[in-house]
Amino acid sequence: MKKMNSNYSLFLSTCDAYQDCWEPFFFLFKKYWPDFEGIIYMVTDNLTFQYEGLNIRCLNINTIKNIDPNTNLSWGKRMRWAMELIDSEIILFMQEDFFIKGKVDNKQINSFVDLMHNYSDIKCLHLTRPKIEDDSKSEFEHLFNMKLKQKYRADCQPALWRKKELYDVMADGDTPWQFEMFGSKRSARMSHRYLIVDKSWVKKGEYEIIPYVGTGIAKSQWEYDVIPVFEENGIEIDYSIRGFYDKGTIFKRIQRAMEWRLELYKREFFEMIGMKQSSF
Repeated sequence: MKKMNSNYSLFLSTCDAYQDCWEPFFFLFKKYWPDFEGIIYMVTDNLTFQYEGLNIRCLNINTIKNIDPNTNLSWGKRMRWAMELIDSEIILFMQEDFFIKGKVDNKQINSFVDLMHNYSDIKCLHLTRPKIEDDSKSEFEHLFNMKLKQKYRADCQPALWRKKELYDVMADGDTPWQFEMFGSKRSARMSHRYLIVDKSWVKKGEYEIIPYVGTGIAKSQWEYDVIPVFEENGIEIDYSIRGFYDKGTIFKRIQRAMEWRLELYKREFFEMIGMKQSSF
C-alpha cells in the first residue's frame, strides 16, 4: 500500500466576539505544537489576525460574502461557507477556547492523517474520549469503530474530518450544541465509518494526543480551568471583562437544561417537516 503525504489543515472555529482568545490560543499553540507545518484556516467575521511563525489564513466571512458587518450569521452557516473556501480534503476541527496545555503528539496526528488518506472509507477520526461509546475494535492499532446511533458521534471536540463529511452532517441553522445533537443523527443516517481512539490508550491527565482545556469559555464567560494554564505560561488576562461562568444552583441548571431540550425538540420538528441543507 502506497503511503500518502500527511496533508491536512487546521480548521479553527471562532468569530470576532472571541478575539480576546486569539493571542493566548496561538501563544500556547506555538509553544506546545512547534512542529505543526500546515495551514490554519481561521473563521472570522471581519477581522484578520496573524501570529509569527504560523501560516494563518483568516476567512473573513462577512467581508468575502459582502454581508453587512452587523448581520448575525448562524454558526452553521458561517462554518459551511468557510469550508467552501478551503481546498484541504482532511481538516482538523478545533475551537478558539481549546487552550493547549501540553506537548501535542504531532507524529501521531500525521500517522492518523496518512491512515485517512489511505482508507477513503474513514470519514472522521476522533482524537479525544468525550462522551462517546465504541462499537468494536478496528483493524488499526489504538482505534475503535464508533456506534452509529449515539450522542456525540458528531461533536465539536478535536477530530480529523473529511471536509465534505463535516459539511454534510452540519446544517446552516446549527449552533455548536445543535450540531452535536442533530449532526450526530444525520451522521447515523449516513452510516459512514467513524473511528475513535482507544480509551485505554488516550486518558485525560496521562496521555493525550492534544492536551487542552476542554472548554475555556461557557456562555461567553471564562471557565475557571483556564486560570492555572494561563498563569503557568505567563498569560495575563483581564478576567473582569468577561467574568467567570457560574453554573448556578441546581434549580437554575435544571431550568437551563429544560429550556435547551425544548429548543432541540423544536429544531427536530422543523427538520422532520422538510428543512433542507444546501449542497456542497
